[in-house]
Parts: sequence; structure tokens; C-alpha cells
Amino acid sequence: MFVRPEEILMDLARTYKSKTFGLSDIIEWCMQVECDHIGDIDIMNKYVLQARVVRGKITLPLNIYRILVVYDEYGKVVEKKGINTVYLHGLSEYEGKVLTVEFMGVPLDEDCMPLVAASHKEACKKYCIMQLFADEAETNINMYKIQQNRTAEFAGLVIKAKQGFREWTRDAIASLSRHSYNQPFKDHFRRVAERMGDTSFINRSTEISQLNCLRNDFSNINFDDIPDSMNIRHLFDDYVALINANLNARINAKSFTFELGVDGTFASNIWTIPLLSTMEITTFESSAITVYANNIMVLAPITCNALSIVIDFSSIGYDSGKTYTVAVVPPSI
Repeated sequence: MFVRPEEILMDLARTYKSKTFGLSDIIEWCMQVECDHIGDIDIMNKYVLQARVVRGKITLPLNIYRILVVYDEYGKVVEKKGINTVYLHGLSEYEGKVLTVEFMGVPLDEDCMPLVAASHKEACKKYCIMQLFADEAETNINMYKIQQNRTAEFAGLVIKAKQGFREWTRDAIASLSRHSYNQPFKDHFRRVAERMGDTSFINRSTEISQLNCLRNDFSNINFDDIPDSMNIRHLFDDYVALINANLNARINAKSFTFELGVDGTFASNIWTIPLLSTMEITTFESSAITVYANNIMVLAPITCNALSIVIDFSSIGYDSGKTYTVAVVPPSI
């Protein structure tokens, strides 16, 4: 059983309202957990990625766990290569050519979204929380101690998730069917149009046909039949940006953060923040409004109406050396 990263994003957004983060952050962190920390090969698929070498490198997908082999259009294994978390490089002699990368990777759903094993969800959430507060832990001793506890908890969750994993031999990996990584991305533009509400591009029969192809064993590879307009990781990044925009448009899942000196006006210890009418905030009680000084919550008198939030710093004392922010979660509708 798997969950999508959006589910983790929604859980965190409702709890950590003072933080600003998006779906791309959550996906990146979840894939770090799945690929770098847990590495549960039992849940992974064997993929065949066809990619063109540009400036001596190939951009790798987010969900790669282990590269098995790289070969050229004639089936010759490519030996001279280097790998980091984003690129397969050292391929200058293959400039402009299409290479094939076979790899073990985290499963994708029909939406091209990398998935998180349901049993790994808590580990991913804990890791995301650690990343959200990593900068504060460097300057705040109390947060540093909290982060130490989170790190220990995360290590325990990783150990628990790893229990019972079987070792995969080279023969066992070779026996797995291969899935074309490029195939689902051929429908990328139709899928984006569907999310944007352009129903003229929707063709469910085409989608079903492509999903059936995704599940087949690809023994014959058509090297020219790949999306040339953009590289796959860029396609995915654009798609995530669209999904993230849709999530942010859902008012019950979105938090707004305002910073003193950037938003609103400040005079005589009074900070006035104008509000967008679409936020539909009328009273303090109907929304979650929290004031932070250097990301530590402080208590200050707050008044709110449909047009603005007013915070009085007279009782807490304004310190120009601190960064003041206000987190606002509009009421659910």
C-alpha cells in the first residue's frame, strides 16, 4: 500500500502553520528517505529510462535508488560515467545521443507521482519536520535539543521500517520485468491540461492504453520515441508546480506568512497587515493567527477584521534585531 506525497504535505501544513513549504520540498525529502535511508528494494520497480545526453550529462529522475546499467543505442555498456544525486555525467563522447539507463526506483502512480510506502509514512513525516526546522536548530539551542530528539526518533523509525527486508541477488533483480520510464510522461501535456480544466484534451481510453503499456515488459526499445521538448525531470518539476498551485488554492490547506518590514506598515509599535478579500477572515477567533519572533511564538494583542490584522507590540517590546512573522490560516470553507 502506498500514499502520495500530497497526503504528507496536507498533514504537515495543518500542523506547522508558521512554515512555508511546498509539494516539491516534500517529494524531495520523501525520496531521500525512501532511497537514501530506508532503501526498501522490495517495494521498488525496475525501470528503463531513455534520455538524450545534453552538455555531457543526463538528468536523473527523483526516484532512483540504484542504477543497474547504462548502455548506448547498440547495446554496448557505457563504463565511463559519474553519478551524483541529480546527474549522470562524464558522457561528453555521447553528446546528443540517446542512452538507456536501467535502474531500480520508487514506484510511480498513474499521475507520474513517486509514491511513499504506507509503512514508511511516519518516517517521511519525521524527516520532513527535521528539514523544516534545520535552520533554526543551528542558532537556537532549544531547537537544537528538540532536533536531536527528532533525529533519534527518525533513526528508530528507519530501523523499524527496514526490519524483515530480504536481500536481493543480482539474478533476482535481472528477473524483474522492466517498465518504460518515458511512457507515462508522453501523456504529460494532456494531464496538465486536465488539471487546468481544459476538458478538450481528456481522453480516458488513451490514458488506459498507456497505463497498460507501462505494465508490460519492454524488450524492444524505440530510441527516437522519447519526449524531446523537455527533459523528464523538468516535465515532472513543472507538473509538481501545477499540483502545488492547486493545493495552495484550497483555502483550508494554505497558510499565509507575513514578515515585519516586508508586509504591511509598522508605526508606534503597531503592525498593520492588509488582507486579501479572498482570505475571508473576519475575526481572530475564526482563524489561526500566530505571532513569532525569530520563529519562537510570542503573545501580543491581535485584532482582526475583513480588511486587516493589527498587532500591538507595546506589551512585548519590539526588538529590531529580531525577525517578526505572522502565520495566518484562514477558516475552512
